Amino acid sequence: MSAYETSHYMSPTGVEKVRMRLLDISDDVPGPREVAYSMDNGKTWPDVVKIPPPPEVEGGTLREWPCEYFVDPVTGRQLTIALEGVFPTASSDHGATAYYLKYSVADPGKRESAFEERVMQHGYTPDHPLPSIWIGHNAFTNAGRPSVLRMPDGRLLAVISTTVMGPHGKMYKPEGAWYWLEALVLHGFWRDDGRIDWHAGPVISTTTELSSRGLCEPAIAIMPDGRVMCILRGCNGGNNDPQGELPAHKWLSYSSDGGATWSFPEPWQYDTGEAFMSPSSISQLLPAPNGKLYWLGNIADAKPYGDRPRDKLYIGEVDQQTMRLKRDSLFLVAAQQPGEPQTQLSNFLADFDRETGEMLLYLPWFVEQKKDIWGADTWLYRIAIT
Repeated sequence: MSAYETSHYMSPTGVEKVRMRLLDISDDVPGPREVAYSMDNGKTWPDVVKIPPPPEVEGGTLREWPCEYFVDPVTGRQLTIALEGVFPTASSDHGATAYYLKYSVADPGKRESAFEERVMQHGYTPDHPLPSIWIGHNAFTNAGRPSVLRMPDGRLLAVISTTVMGPHGKMYKPEGAWYWLEALVLHGFWRDDGRIDWHAGPVISTTTELSSRGLCEPAIAIMPDGRVMCILRGCNGGNNDPQGELPAHKWLSYSSDGGATWSFPEPWQYDTGEAFMSPSSISQLLPAPNGKLYWLGNIADAKPYGDRPRDKLYIGEVDQQTMRLKRDSLFLVAAQQPGEPQTQLSNFLADFDRETGEMLLYLPWFVEQKKDIWGADTWLYRIAIT
């Protein structure tokens, strides 16, 4: 069992925060959770609300995993996006076909959502919410952070992972692979009542010559010149790449037209021109109050195989002209120490403290408790940024 914790500000300014704590009952299967509220920038959390446990429904257990929290910097509305689906057993495998996407919106500074509904394009149905999604056959999966931006024209740009529908109504799986993943671009338009009109845009995808499972967990950021960059997780290894011969990088795609079209993903590079090695793992792009843009993620000393090793977590600055990672800026935040059990430093979330200017990093420290059984406590790091 792993314990996650994150916190977020509830408005574009001020220090009122909301905190979420969640336990997964097995690998990537959400269980009990709670939220708490602070009026003093997280110094105290006097108001704690227990969320009812996942209910039993026809077909299994209805499980929910919040995957994005976004405060619109202009309207102040609080947008939460979550995965939800029925799991017949406590296996994360079900998510690949069961998860639909839902969203809720709270008015500026409010604790209660005004409504909650599924992400669904006009004219579509709950079972077929977007042109490329048929719940029960393929589904949504999680994104990196951030996965939602407000564009200069007021439109919301969201990028989320999905599994892919193949021929004959079956989920697409390259030979030997469990699934295949793409990043789906969504355009959202605020309505006067606070709801969002969602429209499916293009997908960001790759080929089986470059990844054994496709691309997932997109993290996006807007550049000073208006381009949008997207960093994605790829993968090598598995039954369809047993020797790990495929590349092991993070992948960069970008849009120069507000998210209407995207470049074919290429290995993400340092500003010195080399594509660095990275395991199949999530990452985050984090704009800073000083105008800089930081990336948080795993970098490997040698070529990884699949998800491992995730034993080193770095922070580095992104060059916002070239969209490359500044190699000389890399800072090693945490690393597995000699003699320690196998460790994974992933599934983190960072933000900036509005009073101190420090980066707040919530880092689950995953330890292999016995073969292929992992557990984690989440630690809060305070990192001074100069």
